[in-house]
Amino acid sequence: MNHIATFFMCDGPVISDLIRIIIYAYLLFDCFMGKITAPPIGDTPLQAHVLLQKTNPLFWSINNKFSRYFLFLHRYEYLKIIIRIAKISWICCIVGLGGFITRSITGISVFILSTSIIGIGKIGVRHRWHVPTWTLLALIFTKFKTNSVDHLITTYINSRYNAEPNQIIFDSGFSSKFIQCISLYTLFAAGISKLRNSGIQWILPGTLTFYLSDPTLDNFTVMSKFRKDLRRLILQYPLIIIMISGSSLIFELISIFALFFPSIRLIIVIFAWAFHFGILLLLSPNYLPQCVCYLMIIDIPCHTKIYQTNMNINYVDIFVIVTATMIIVGYLLSLIYCYEGWPFTSVPMYALDRRQFTHDYLIDENQLNYLGNELHLLNGISVGCNDQFSFGETWIRITKNDGNMNIIKQICFHMCPFEYAFRHSLLSALIRSIVISKHEMDIFILNIFDILAADDLQFITKNEFISVEIHFKDGWKTYSTSKRIKEH
Repeated sequence: MNHIATFFMCDGPVISDLIRIIIYAYLLFDCFMGKITAPPIGDTPLQAHVLLQKTNPLFWSINNKFSRYFLFLHRYEYLKIIIRIAKISWICCIVGLGGFITRSITGISVFILSTSIIGIGKIGVRHRWHVPTWTLLALIFTKFKTNSVDHLITTYINSRYNAEPNQIIFDSGFSSKFIQCISLYTLFAAGISKLRNSGIQWILPGTLTFYLSDPTLDNFTVMSKFRKDLRRLILQYPLIIIMISGSSLIFELISIFALFFPSIRLIIVIFAWAFHFGILLLLSPNYLPQCVCYLMIIDIPCHTKIYQTNMNINYVDIFVIVTATMIIVGYLLSLIYCYEGWPFTSVPMYALDRRQFTHDYLIDENQLNYLGNELHLLNGISVGCNDQFSFGETWIRITKNDGNMNIIKQICFHMCPFEYAFRHSLLSALIRSIVISKHEMDIFILNIFDILAADDLQFITKNEFISVEIHFKDGWKTYSTSKRIKEH
């Protein structure tokens, strides 16, 4: 136990007021910017109530028991109250008011909201708020120091005022070490997932070329022309693609060493910032919130450490350390068994071999069946839909009557604000129809038809029908249609 306690409490920097203010302030700012960074409603914890209100339960992604425990909170009024409380406590954490109480309220409320938003809309496919959520929990085990309202109250108003616990873990480097483990794990696990799913062939031009040529990337409006021209330039040179793929994979695999060697942490963090900026520029996932959280793991001179001498831990410290150890073990098991379910992840994004795929169509039925076996199910929901192929607009569509127009965007307008969340549900139904029964897609499309034909929407009449069509190399093929289902 002493070695584990030393690992968690004595190796990381004690979080300063400056780092605390930067992290809390930026993460709250990112929440307020959610509608801009992830239109139309935002994808951060503070948009959970709106996402719940606008997403039909048919498209919820409750894929494990842990998420089911939070189903009783899936009420607009409940989530709205939690969000209001979170905003107030969050601001208190920025200015340093309320100590342990406001930090706990902020961390726990954001964790609840993150659990809800991931289960409702599969927003977690990008893992954008994965590390930040754990960071806000880890910050519970820090203290507001001299640059805080609490310090001013103690100094000038009431010297007996103290909102901080006395346990040594709150004066240690526990919070920074815990976030080291979580954030460096996400980088390392991403590299392992690539090797496991694609092998060393992942660095060959085909896979990254597939991801960079995704037509949906043109939908992003920020620096659109520059990013499009940059992708087009890179795609012209396979050697550059190999260099980008190879360096990314190597960086992800060696990043874990920063957990044990303090001297390389600053270098790893700088490379991580550059790595995430490159992803944002070329592939669009926005990991800026995670980049800010990296500030917790940097050893710099102005950060002080608590050393092992005279360390007297009590039952509270032991409980926190044991809980943190169990969480880390849970992550390691999720990596070993390829588990993808909040709060754990094996980080499988961009990990599958896509050298034989095109965004426009599937080659044949064999490739469709291959896709079904590749994207595994967890409680009927595909955990492989993190792959960019699932978000393609050209290989699968839903049509109305005998028309050729894809109506997925219109469907999303009525029942699922994020198109990629709808496509996640659609692809999950497709995978179920491949590995379980063809009736799975029939049930899914009939449920959509019933919602669209409801009196409050009237998007479609009872005499009309909708169909799921898949684009193969030799043309479009109807996979399931509500017309055939109703006739039977």
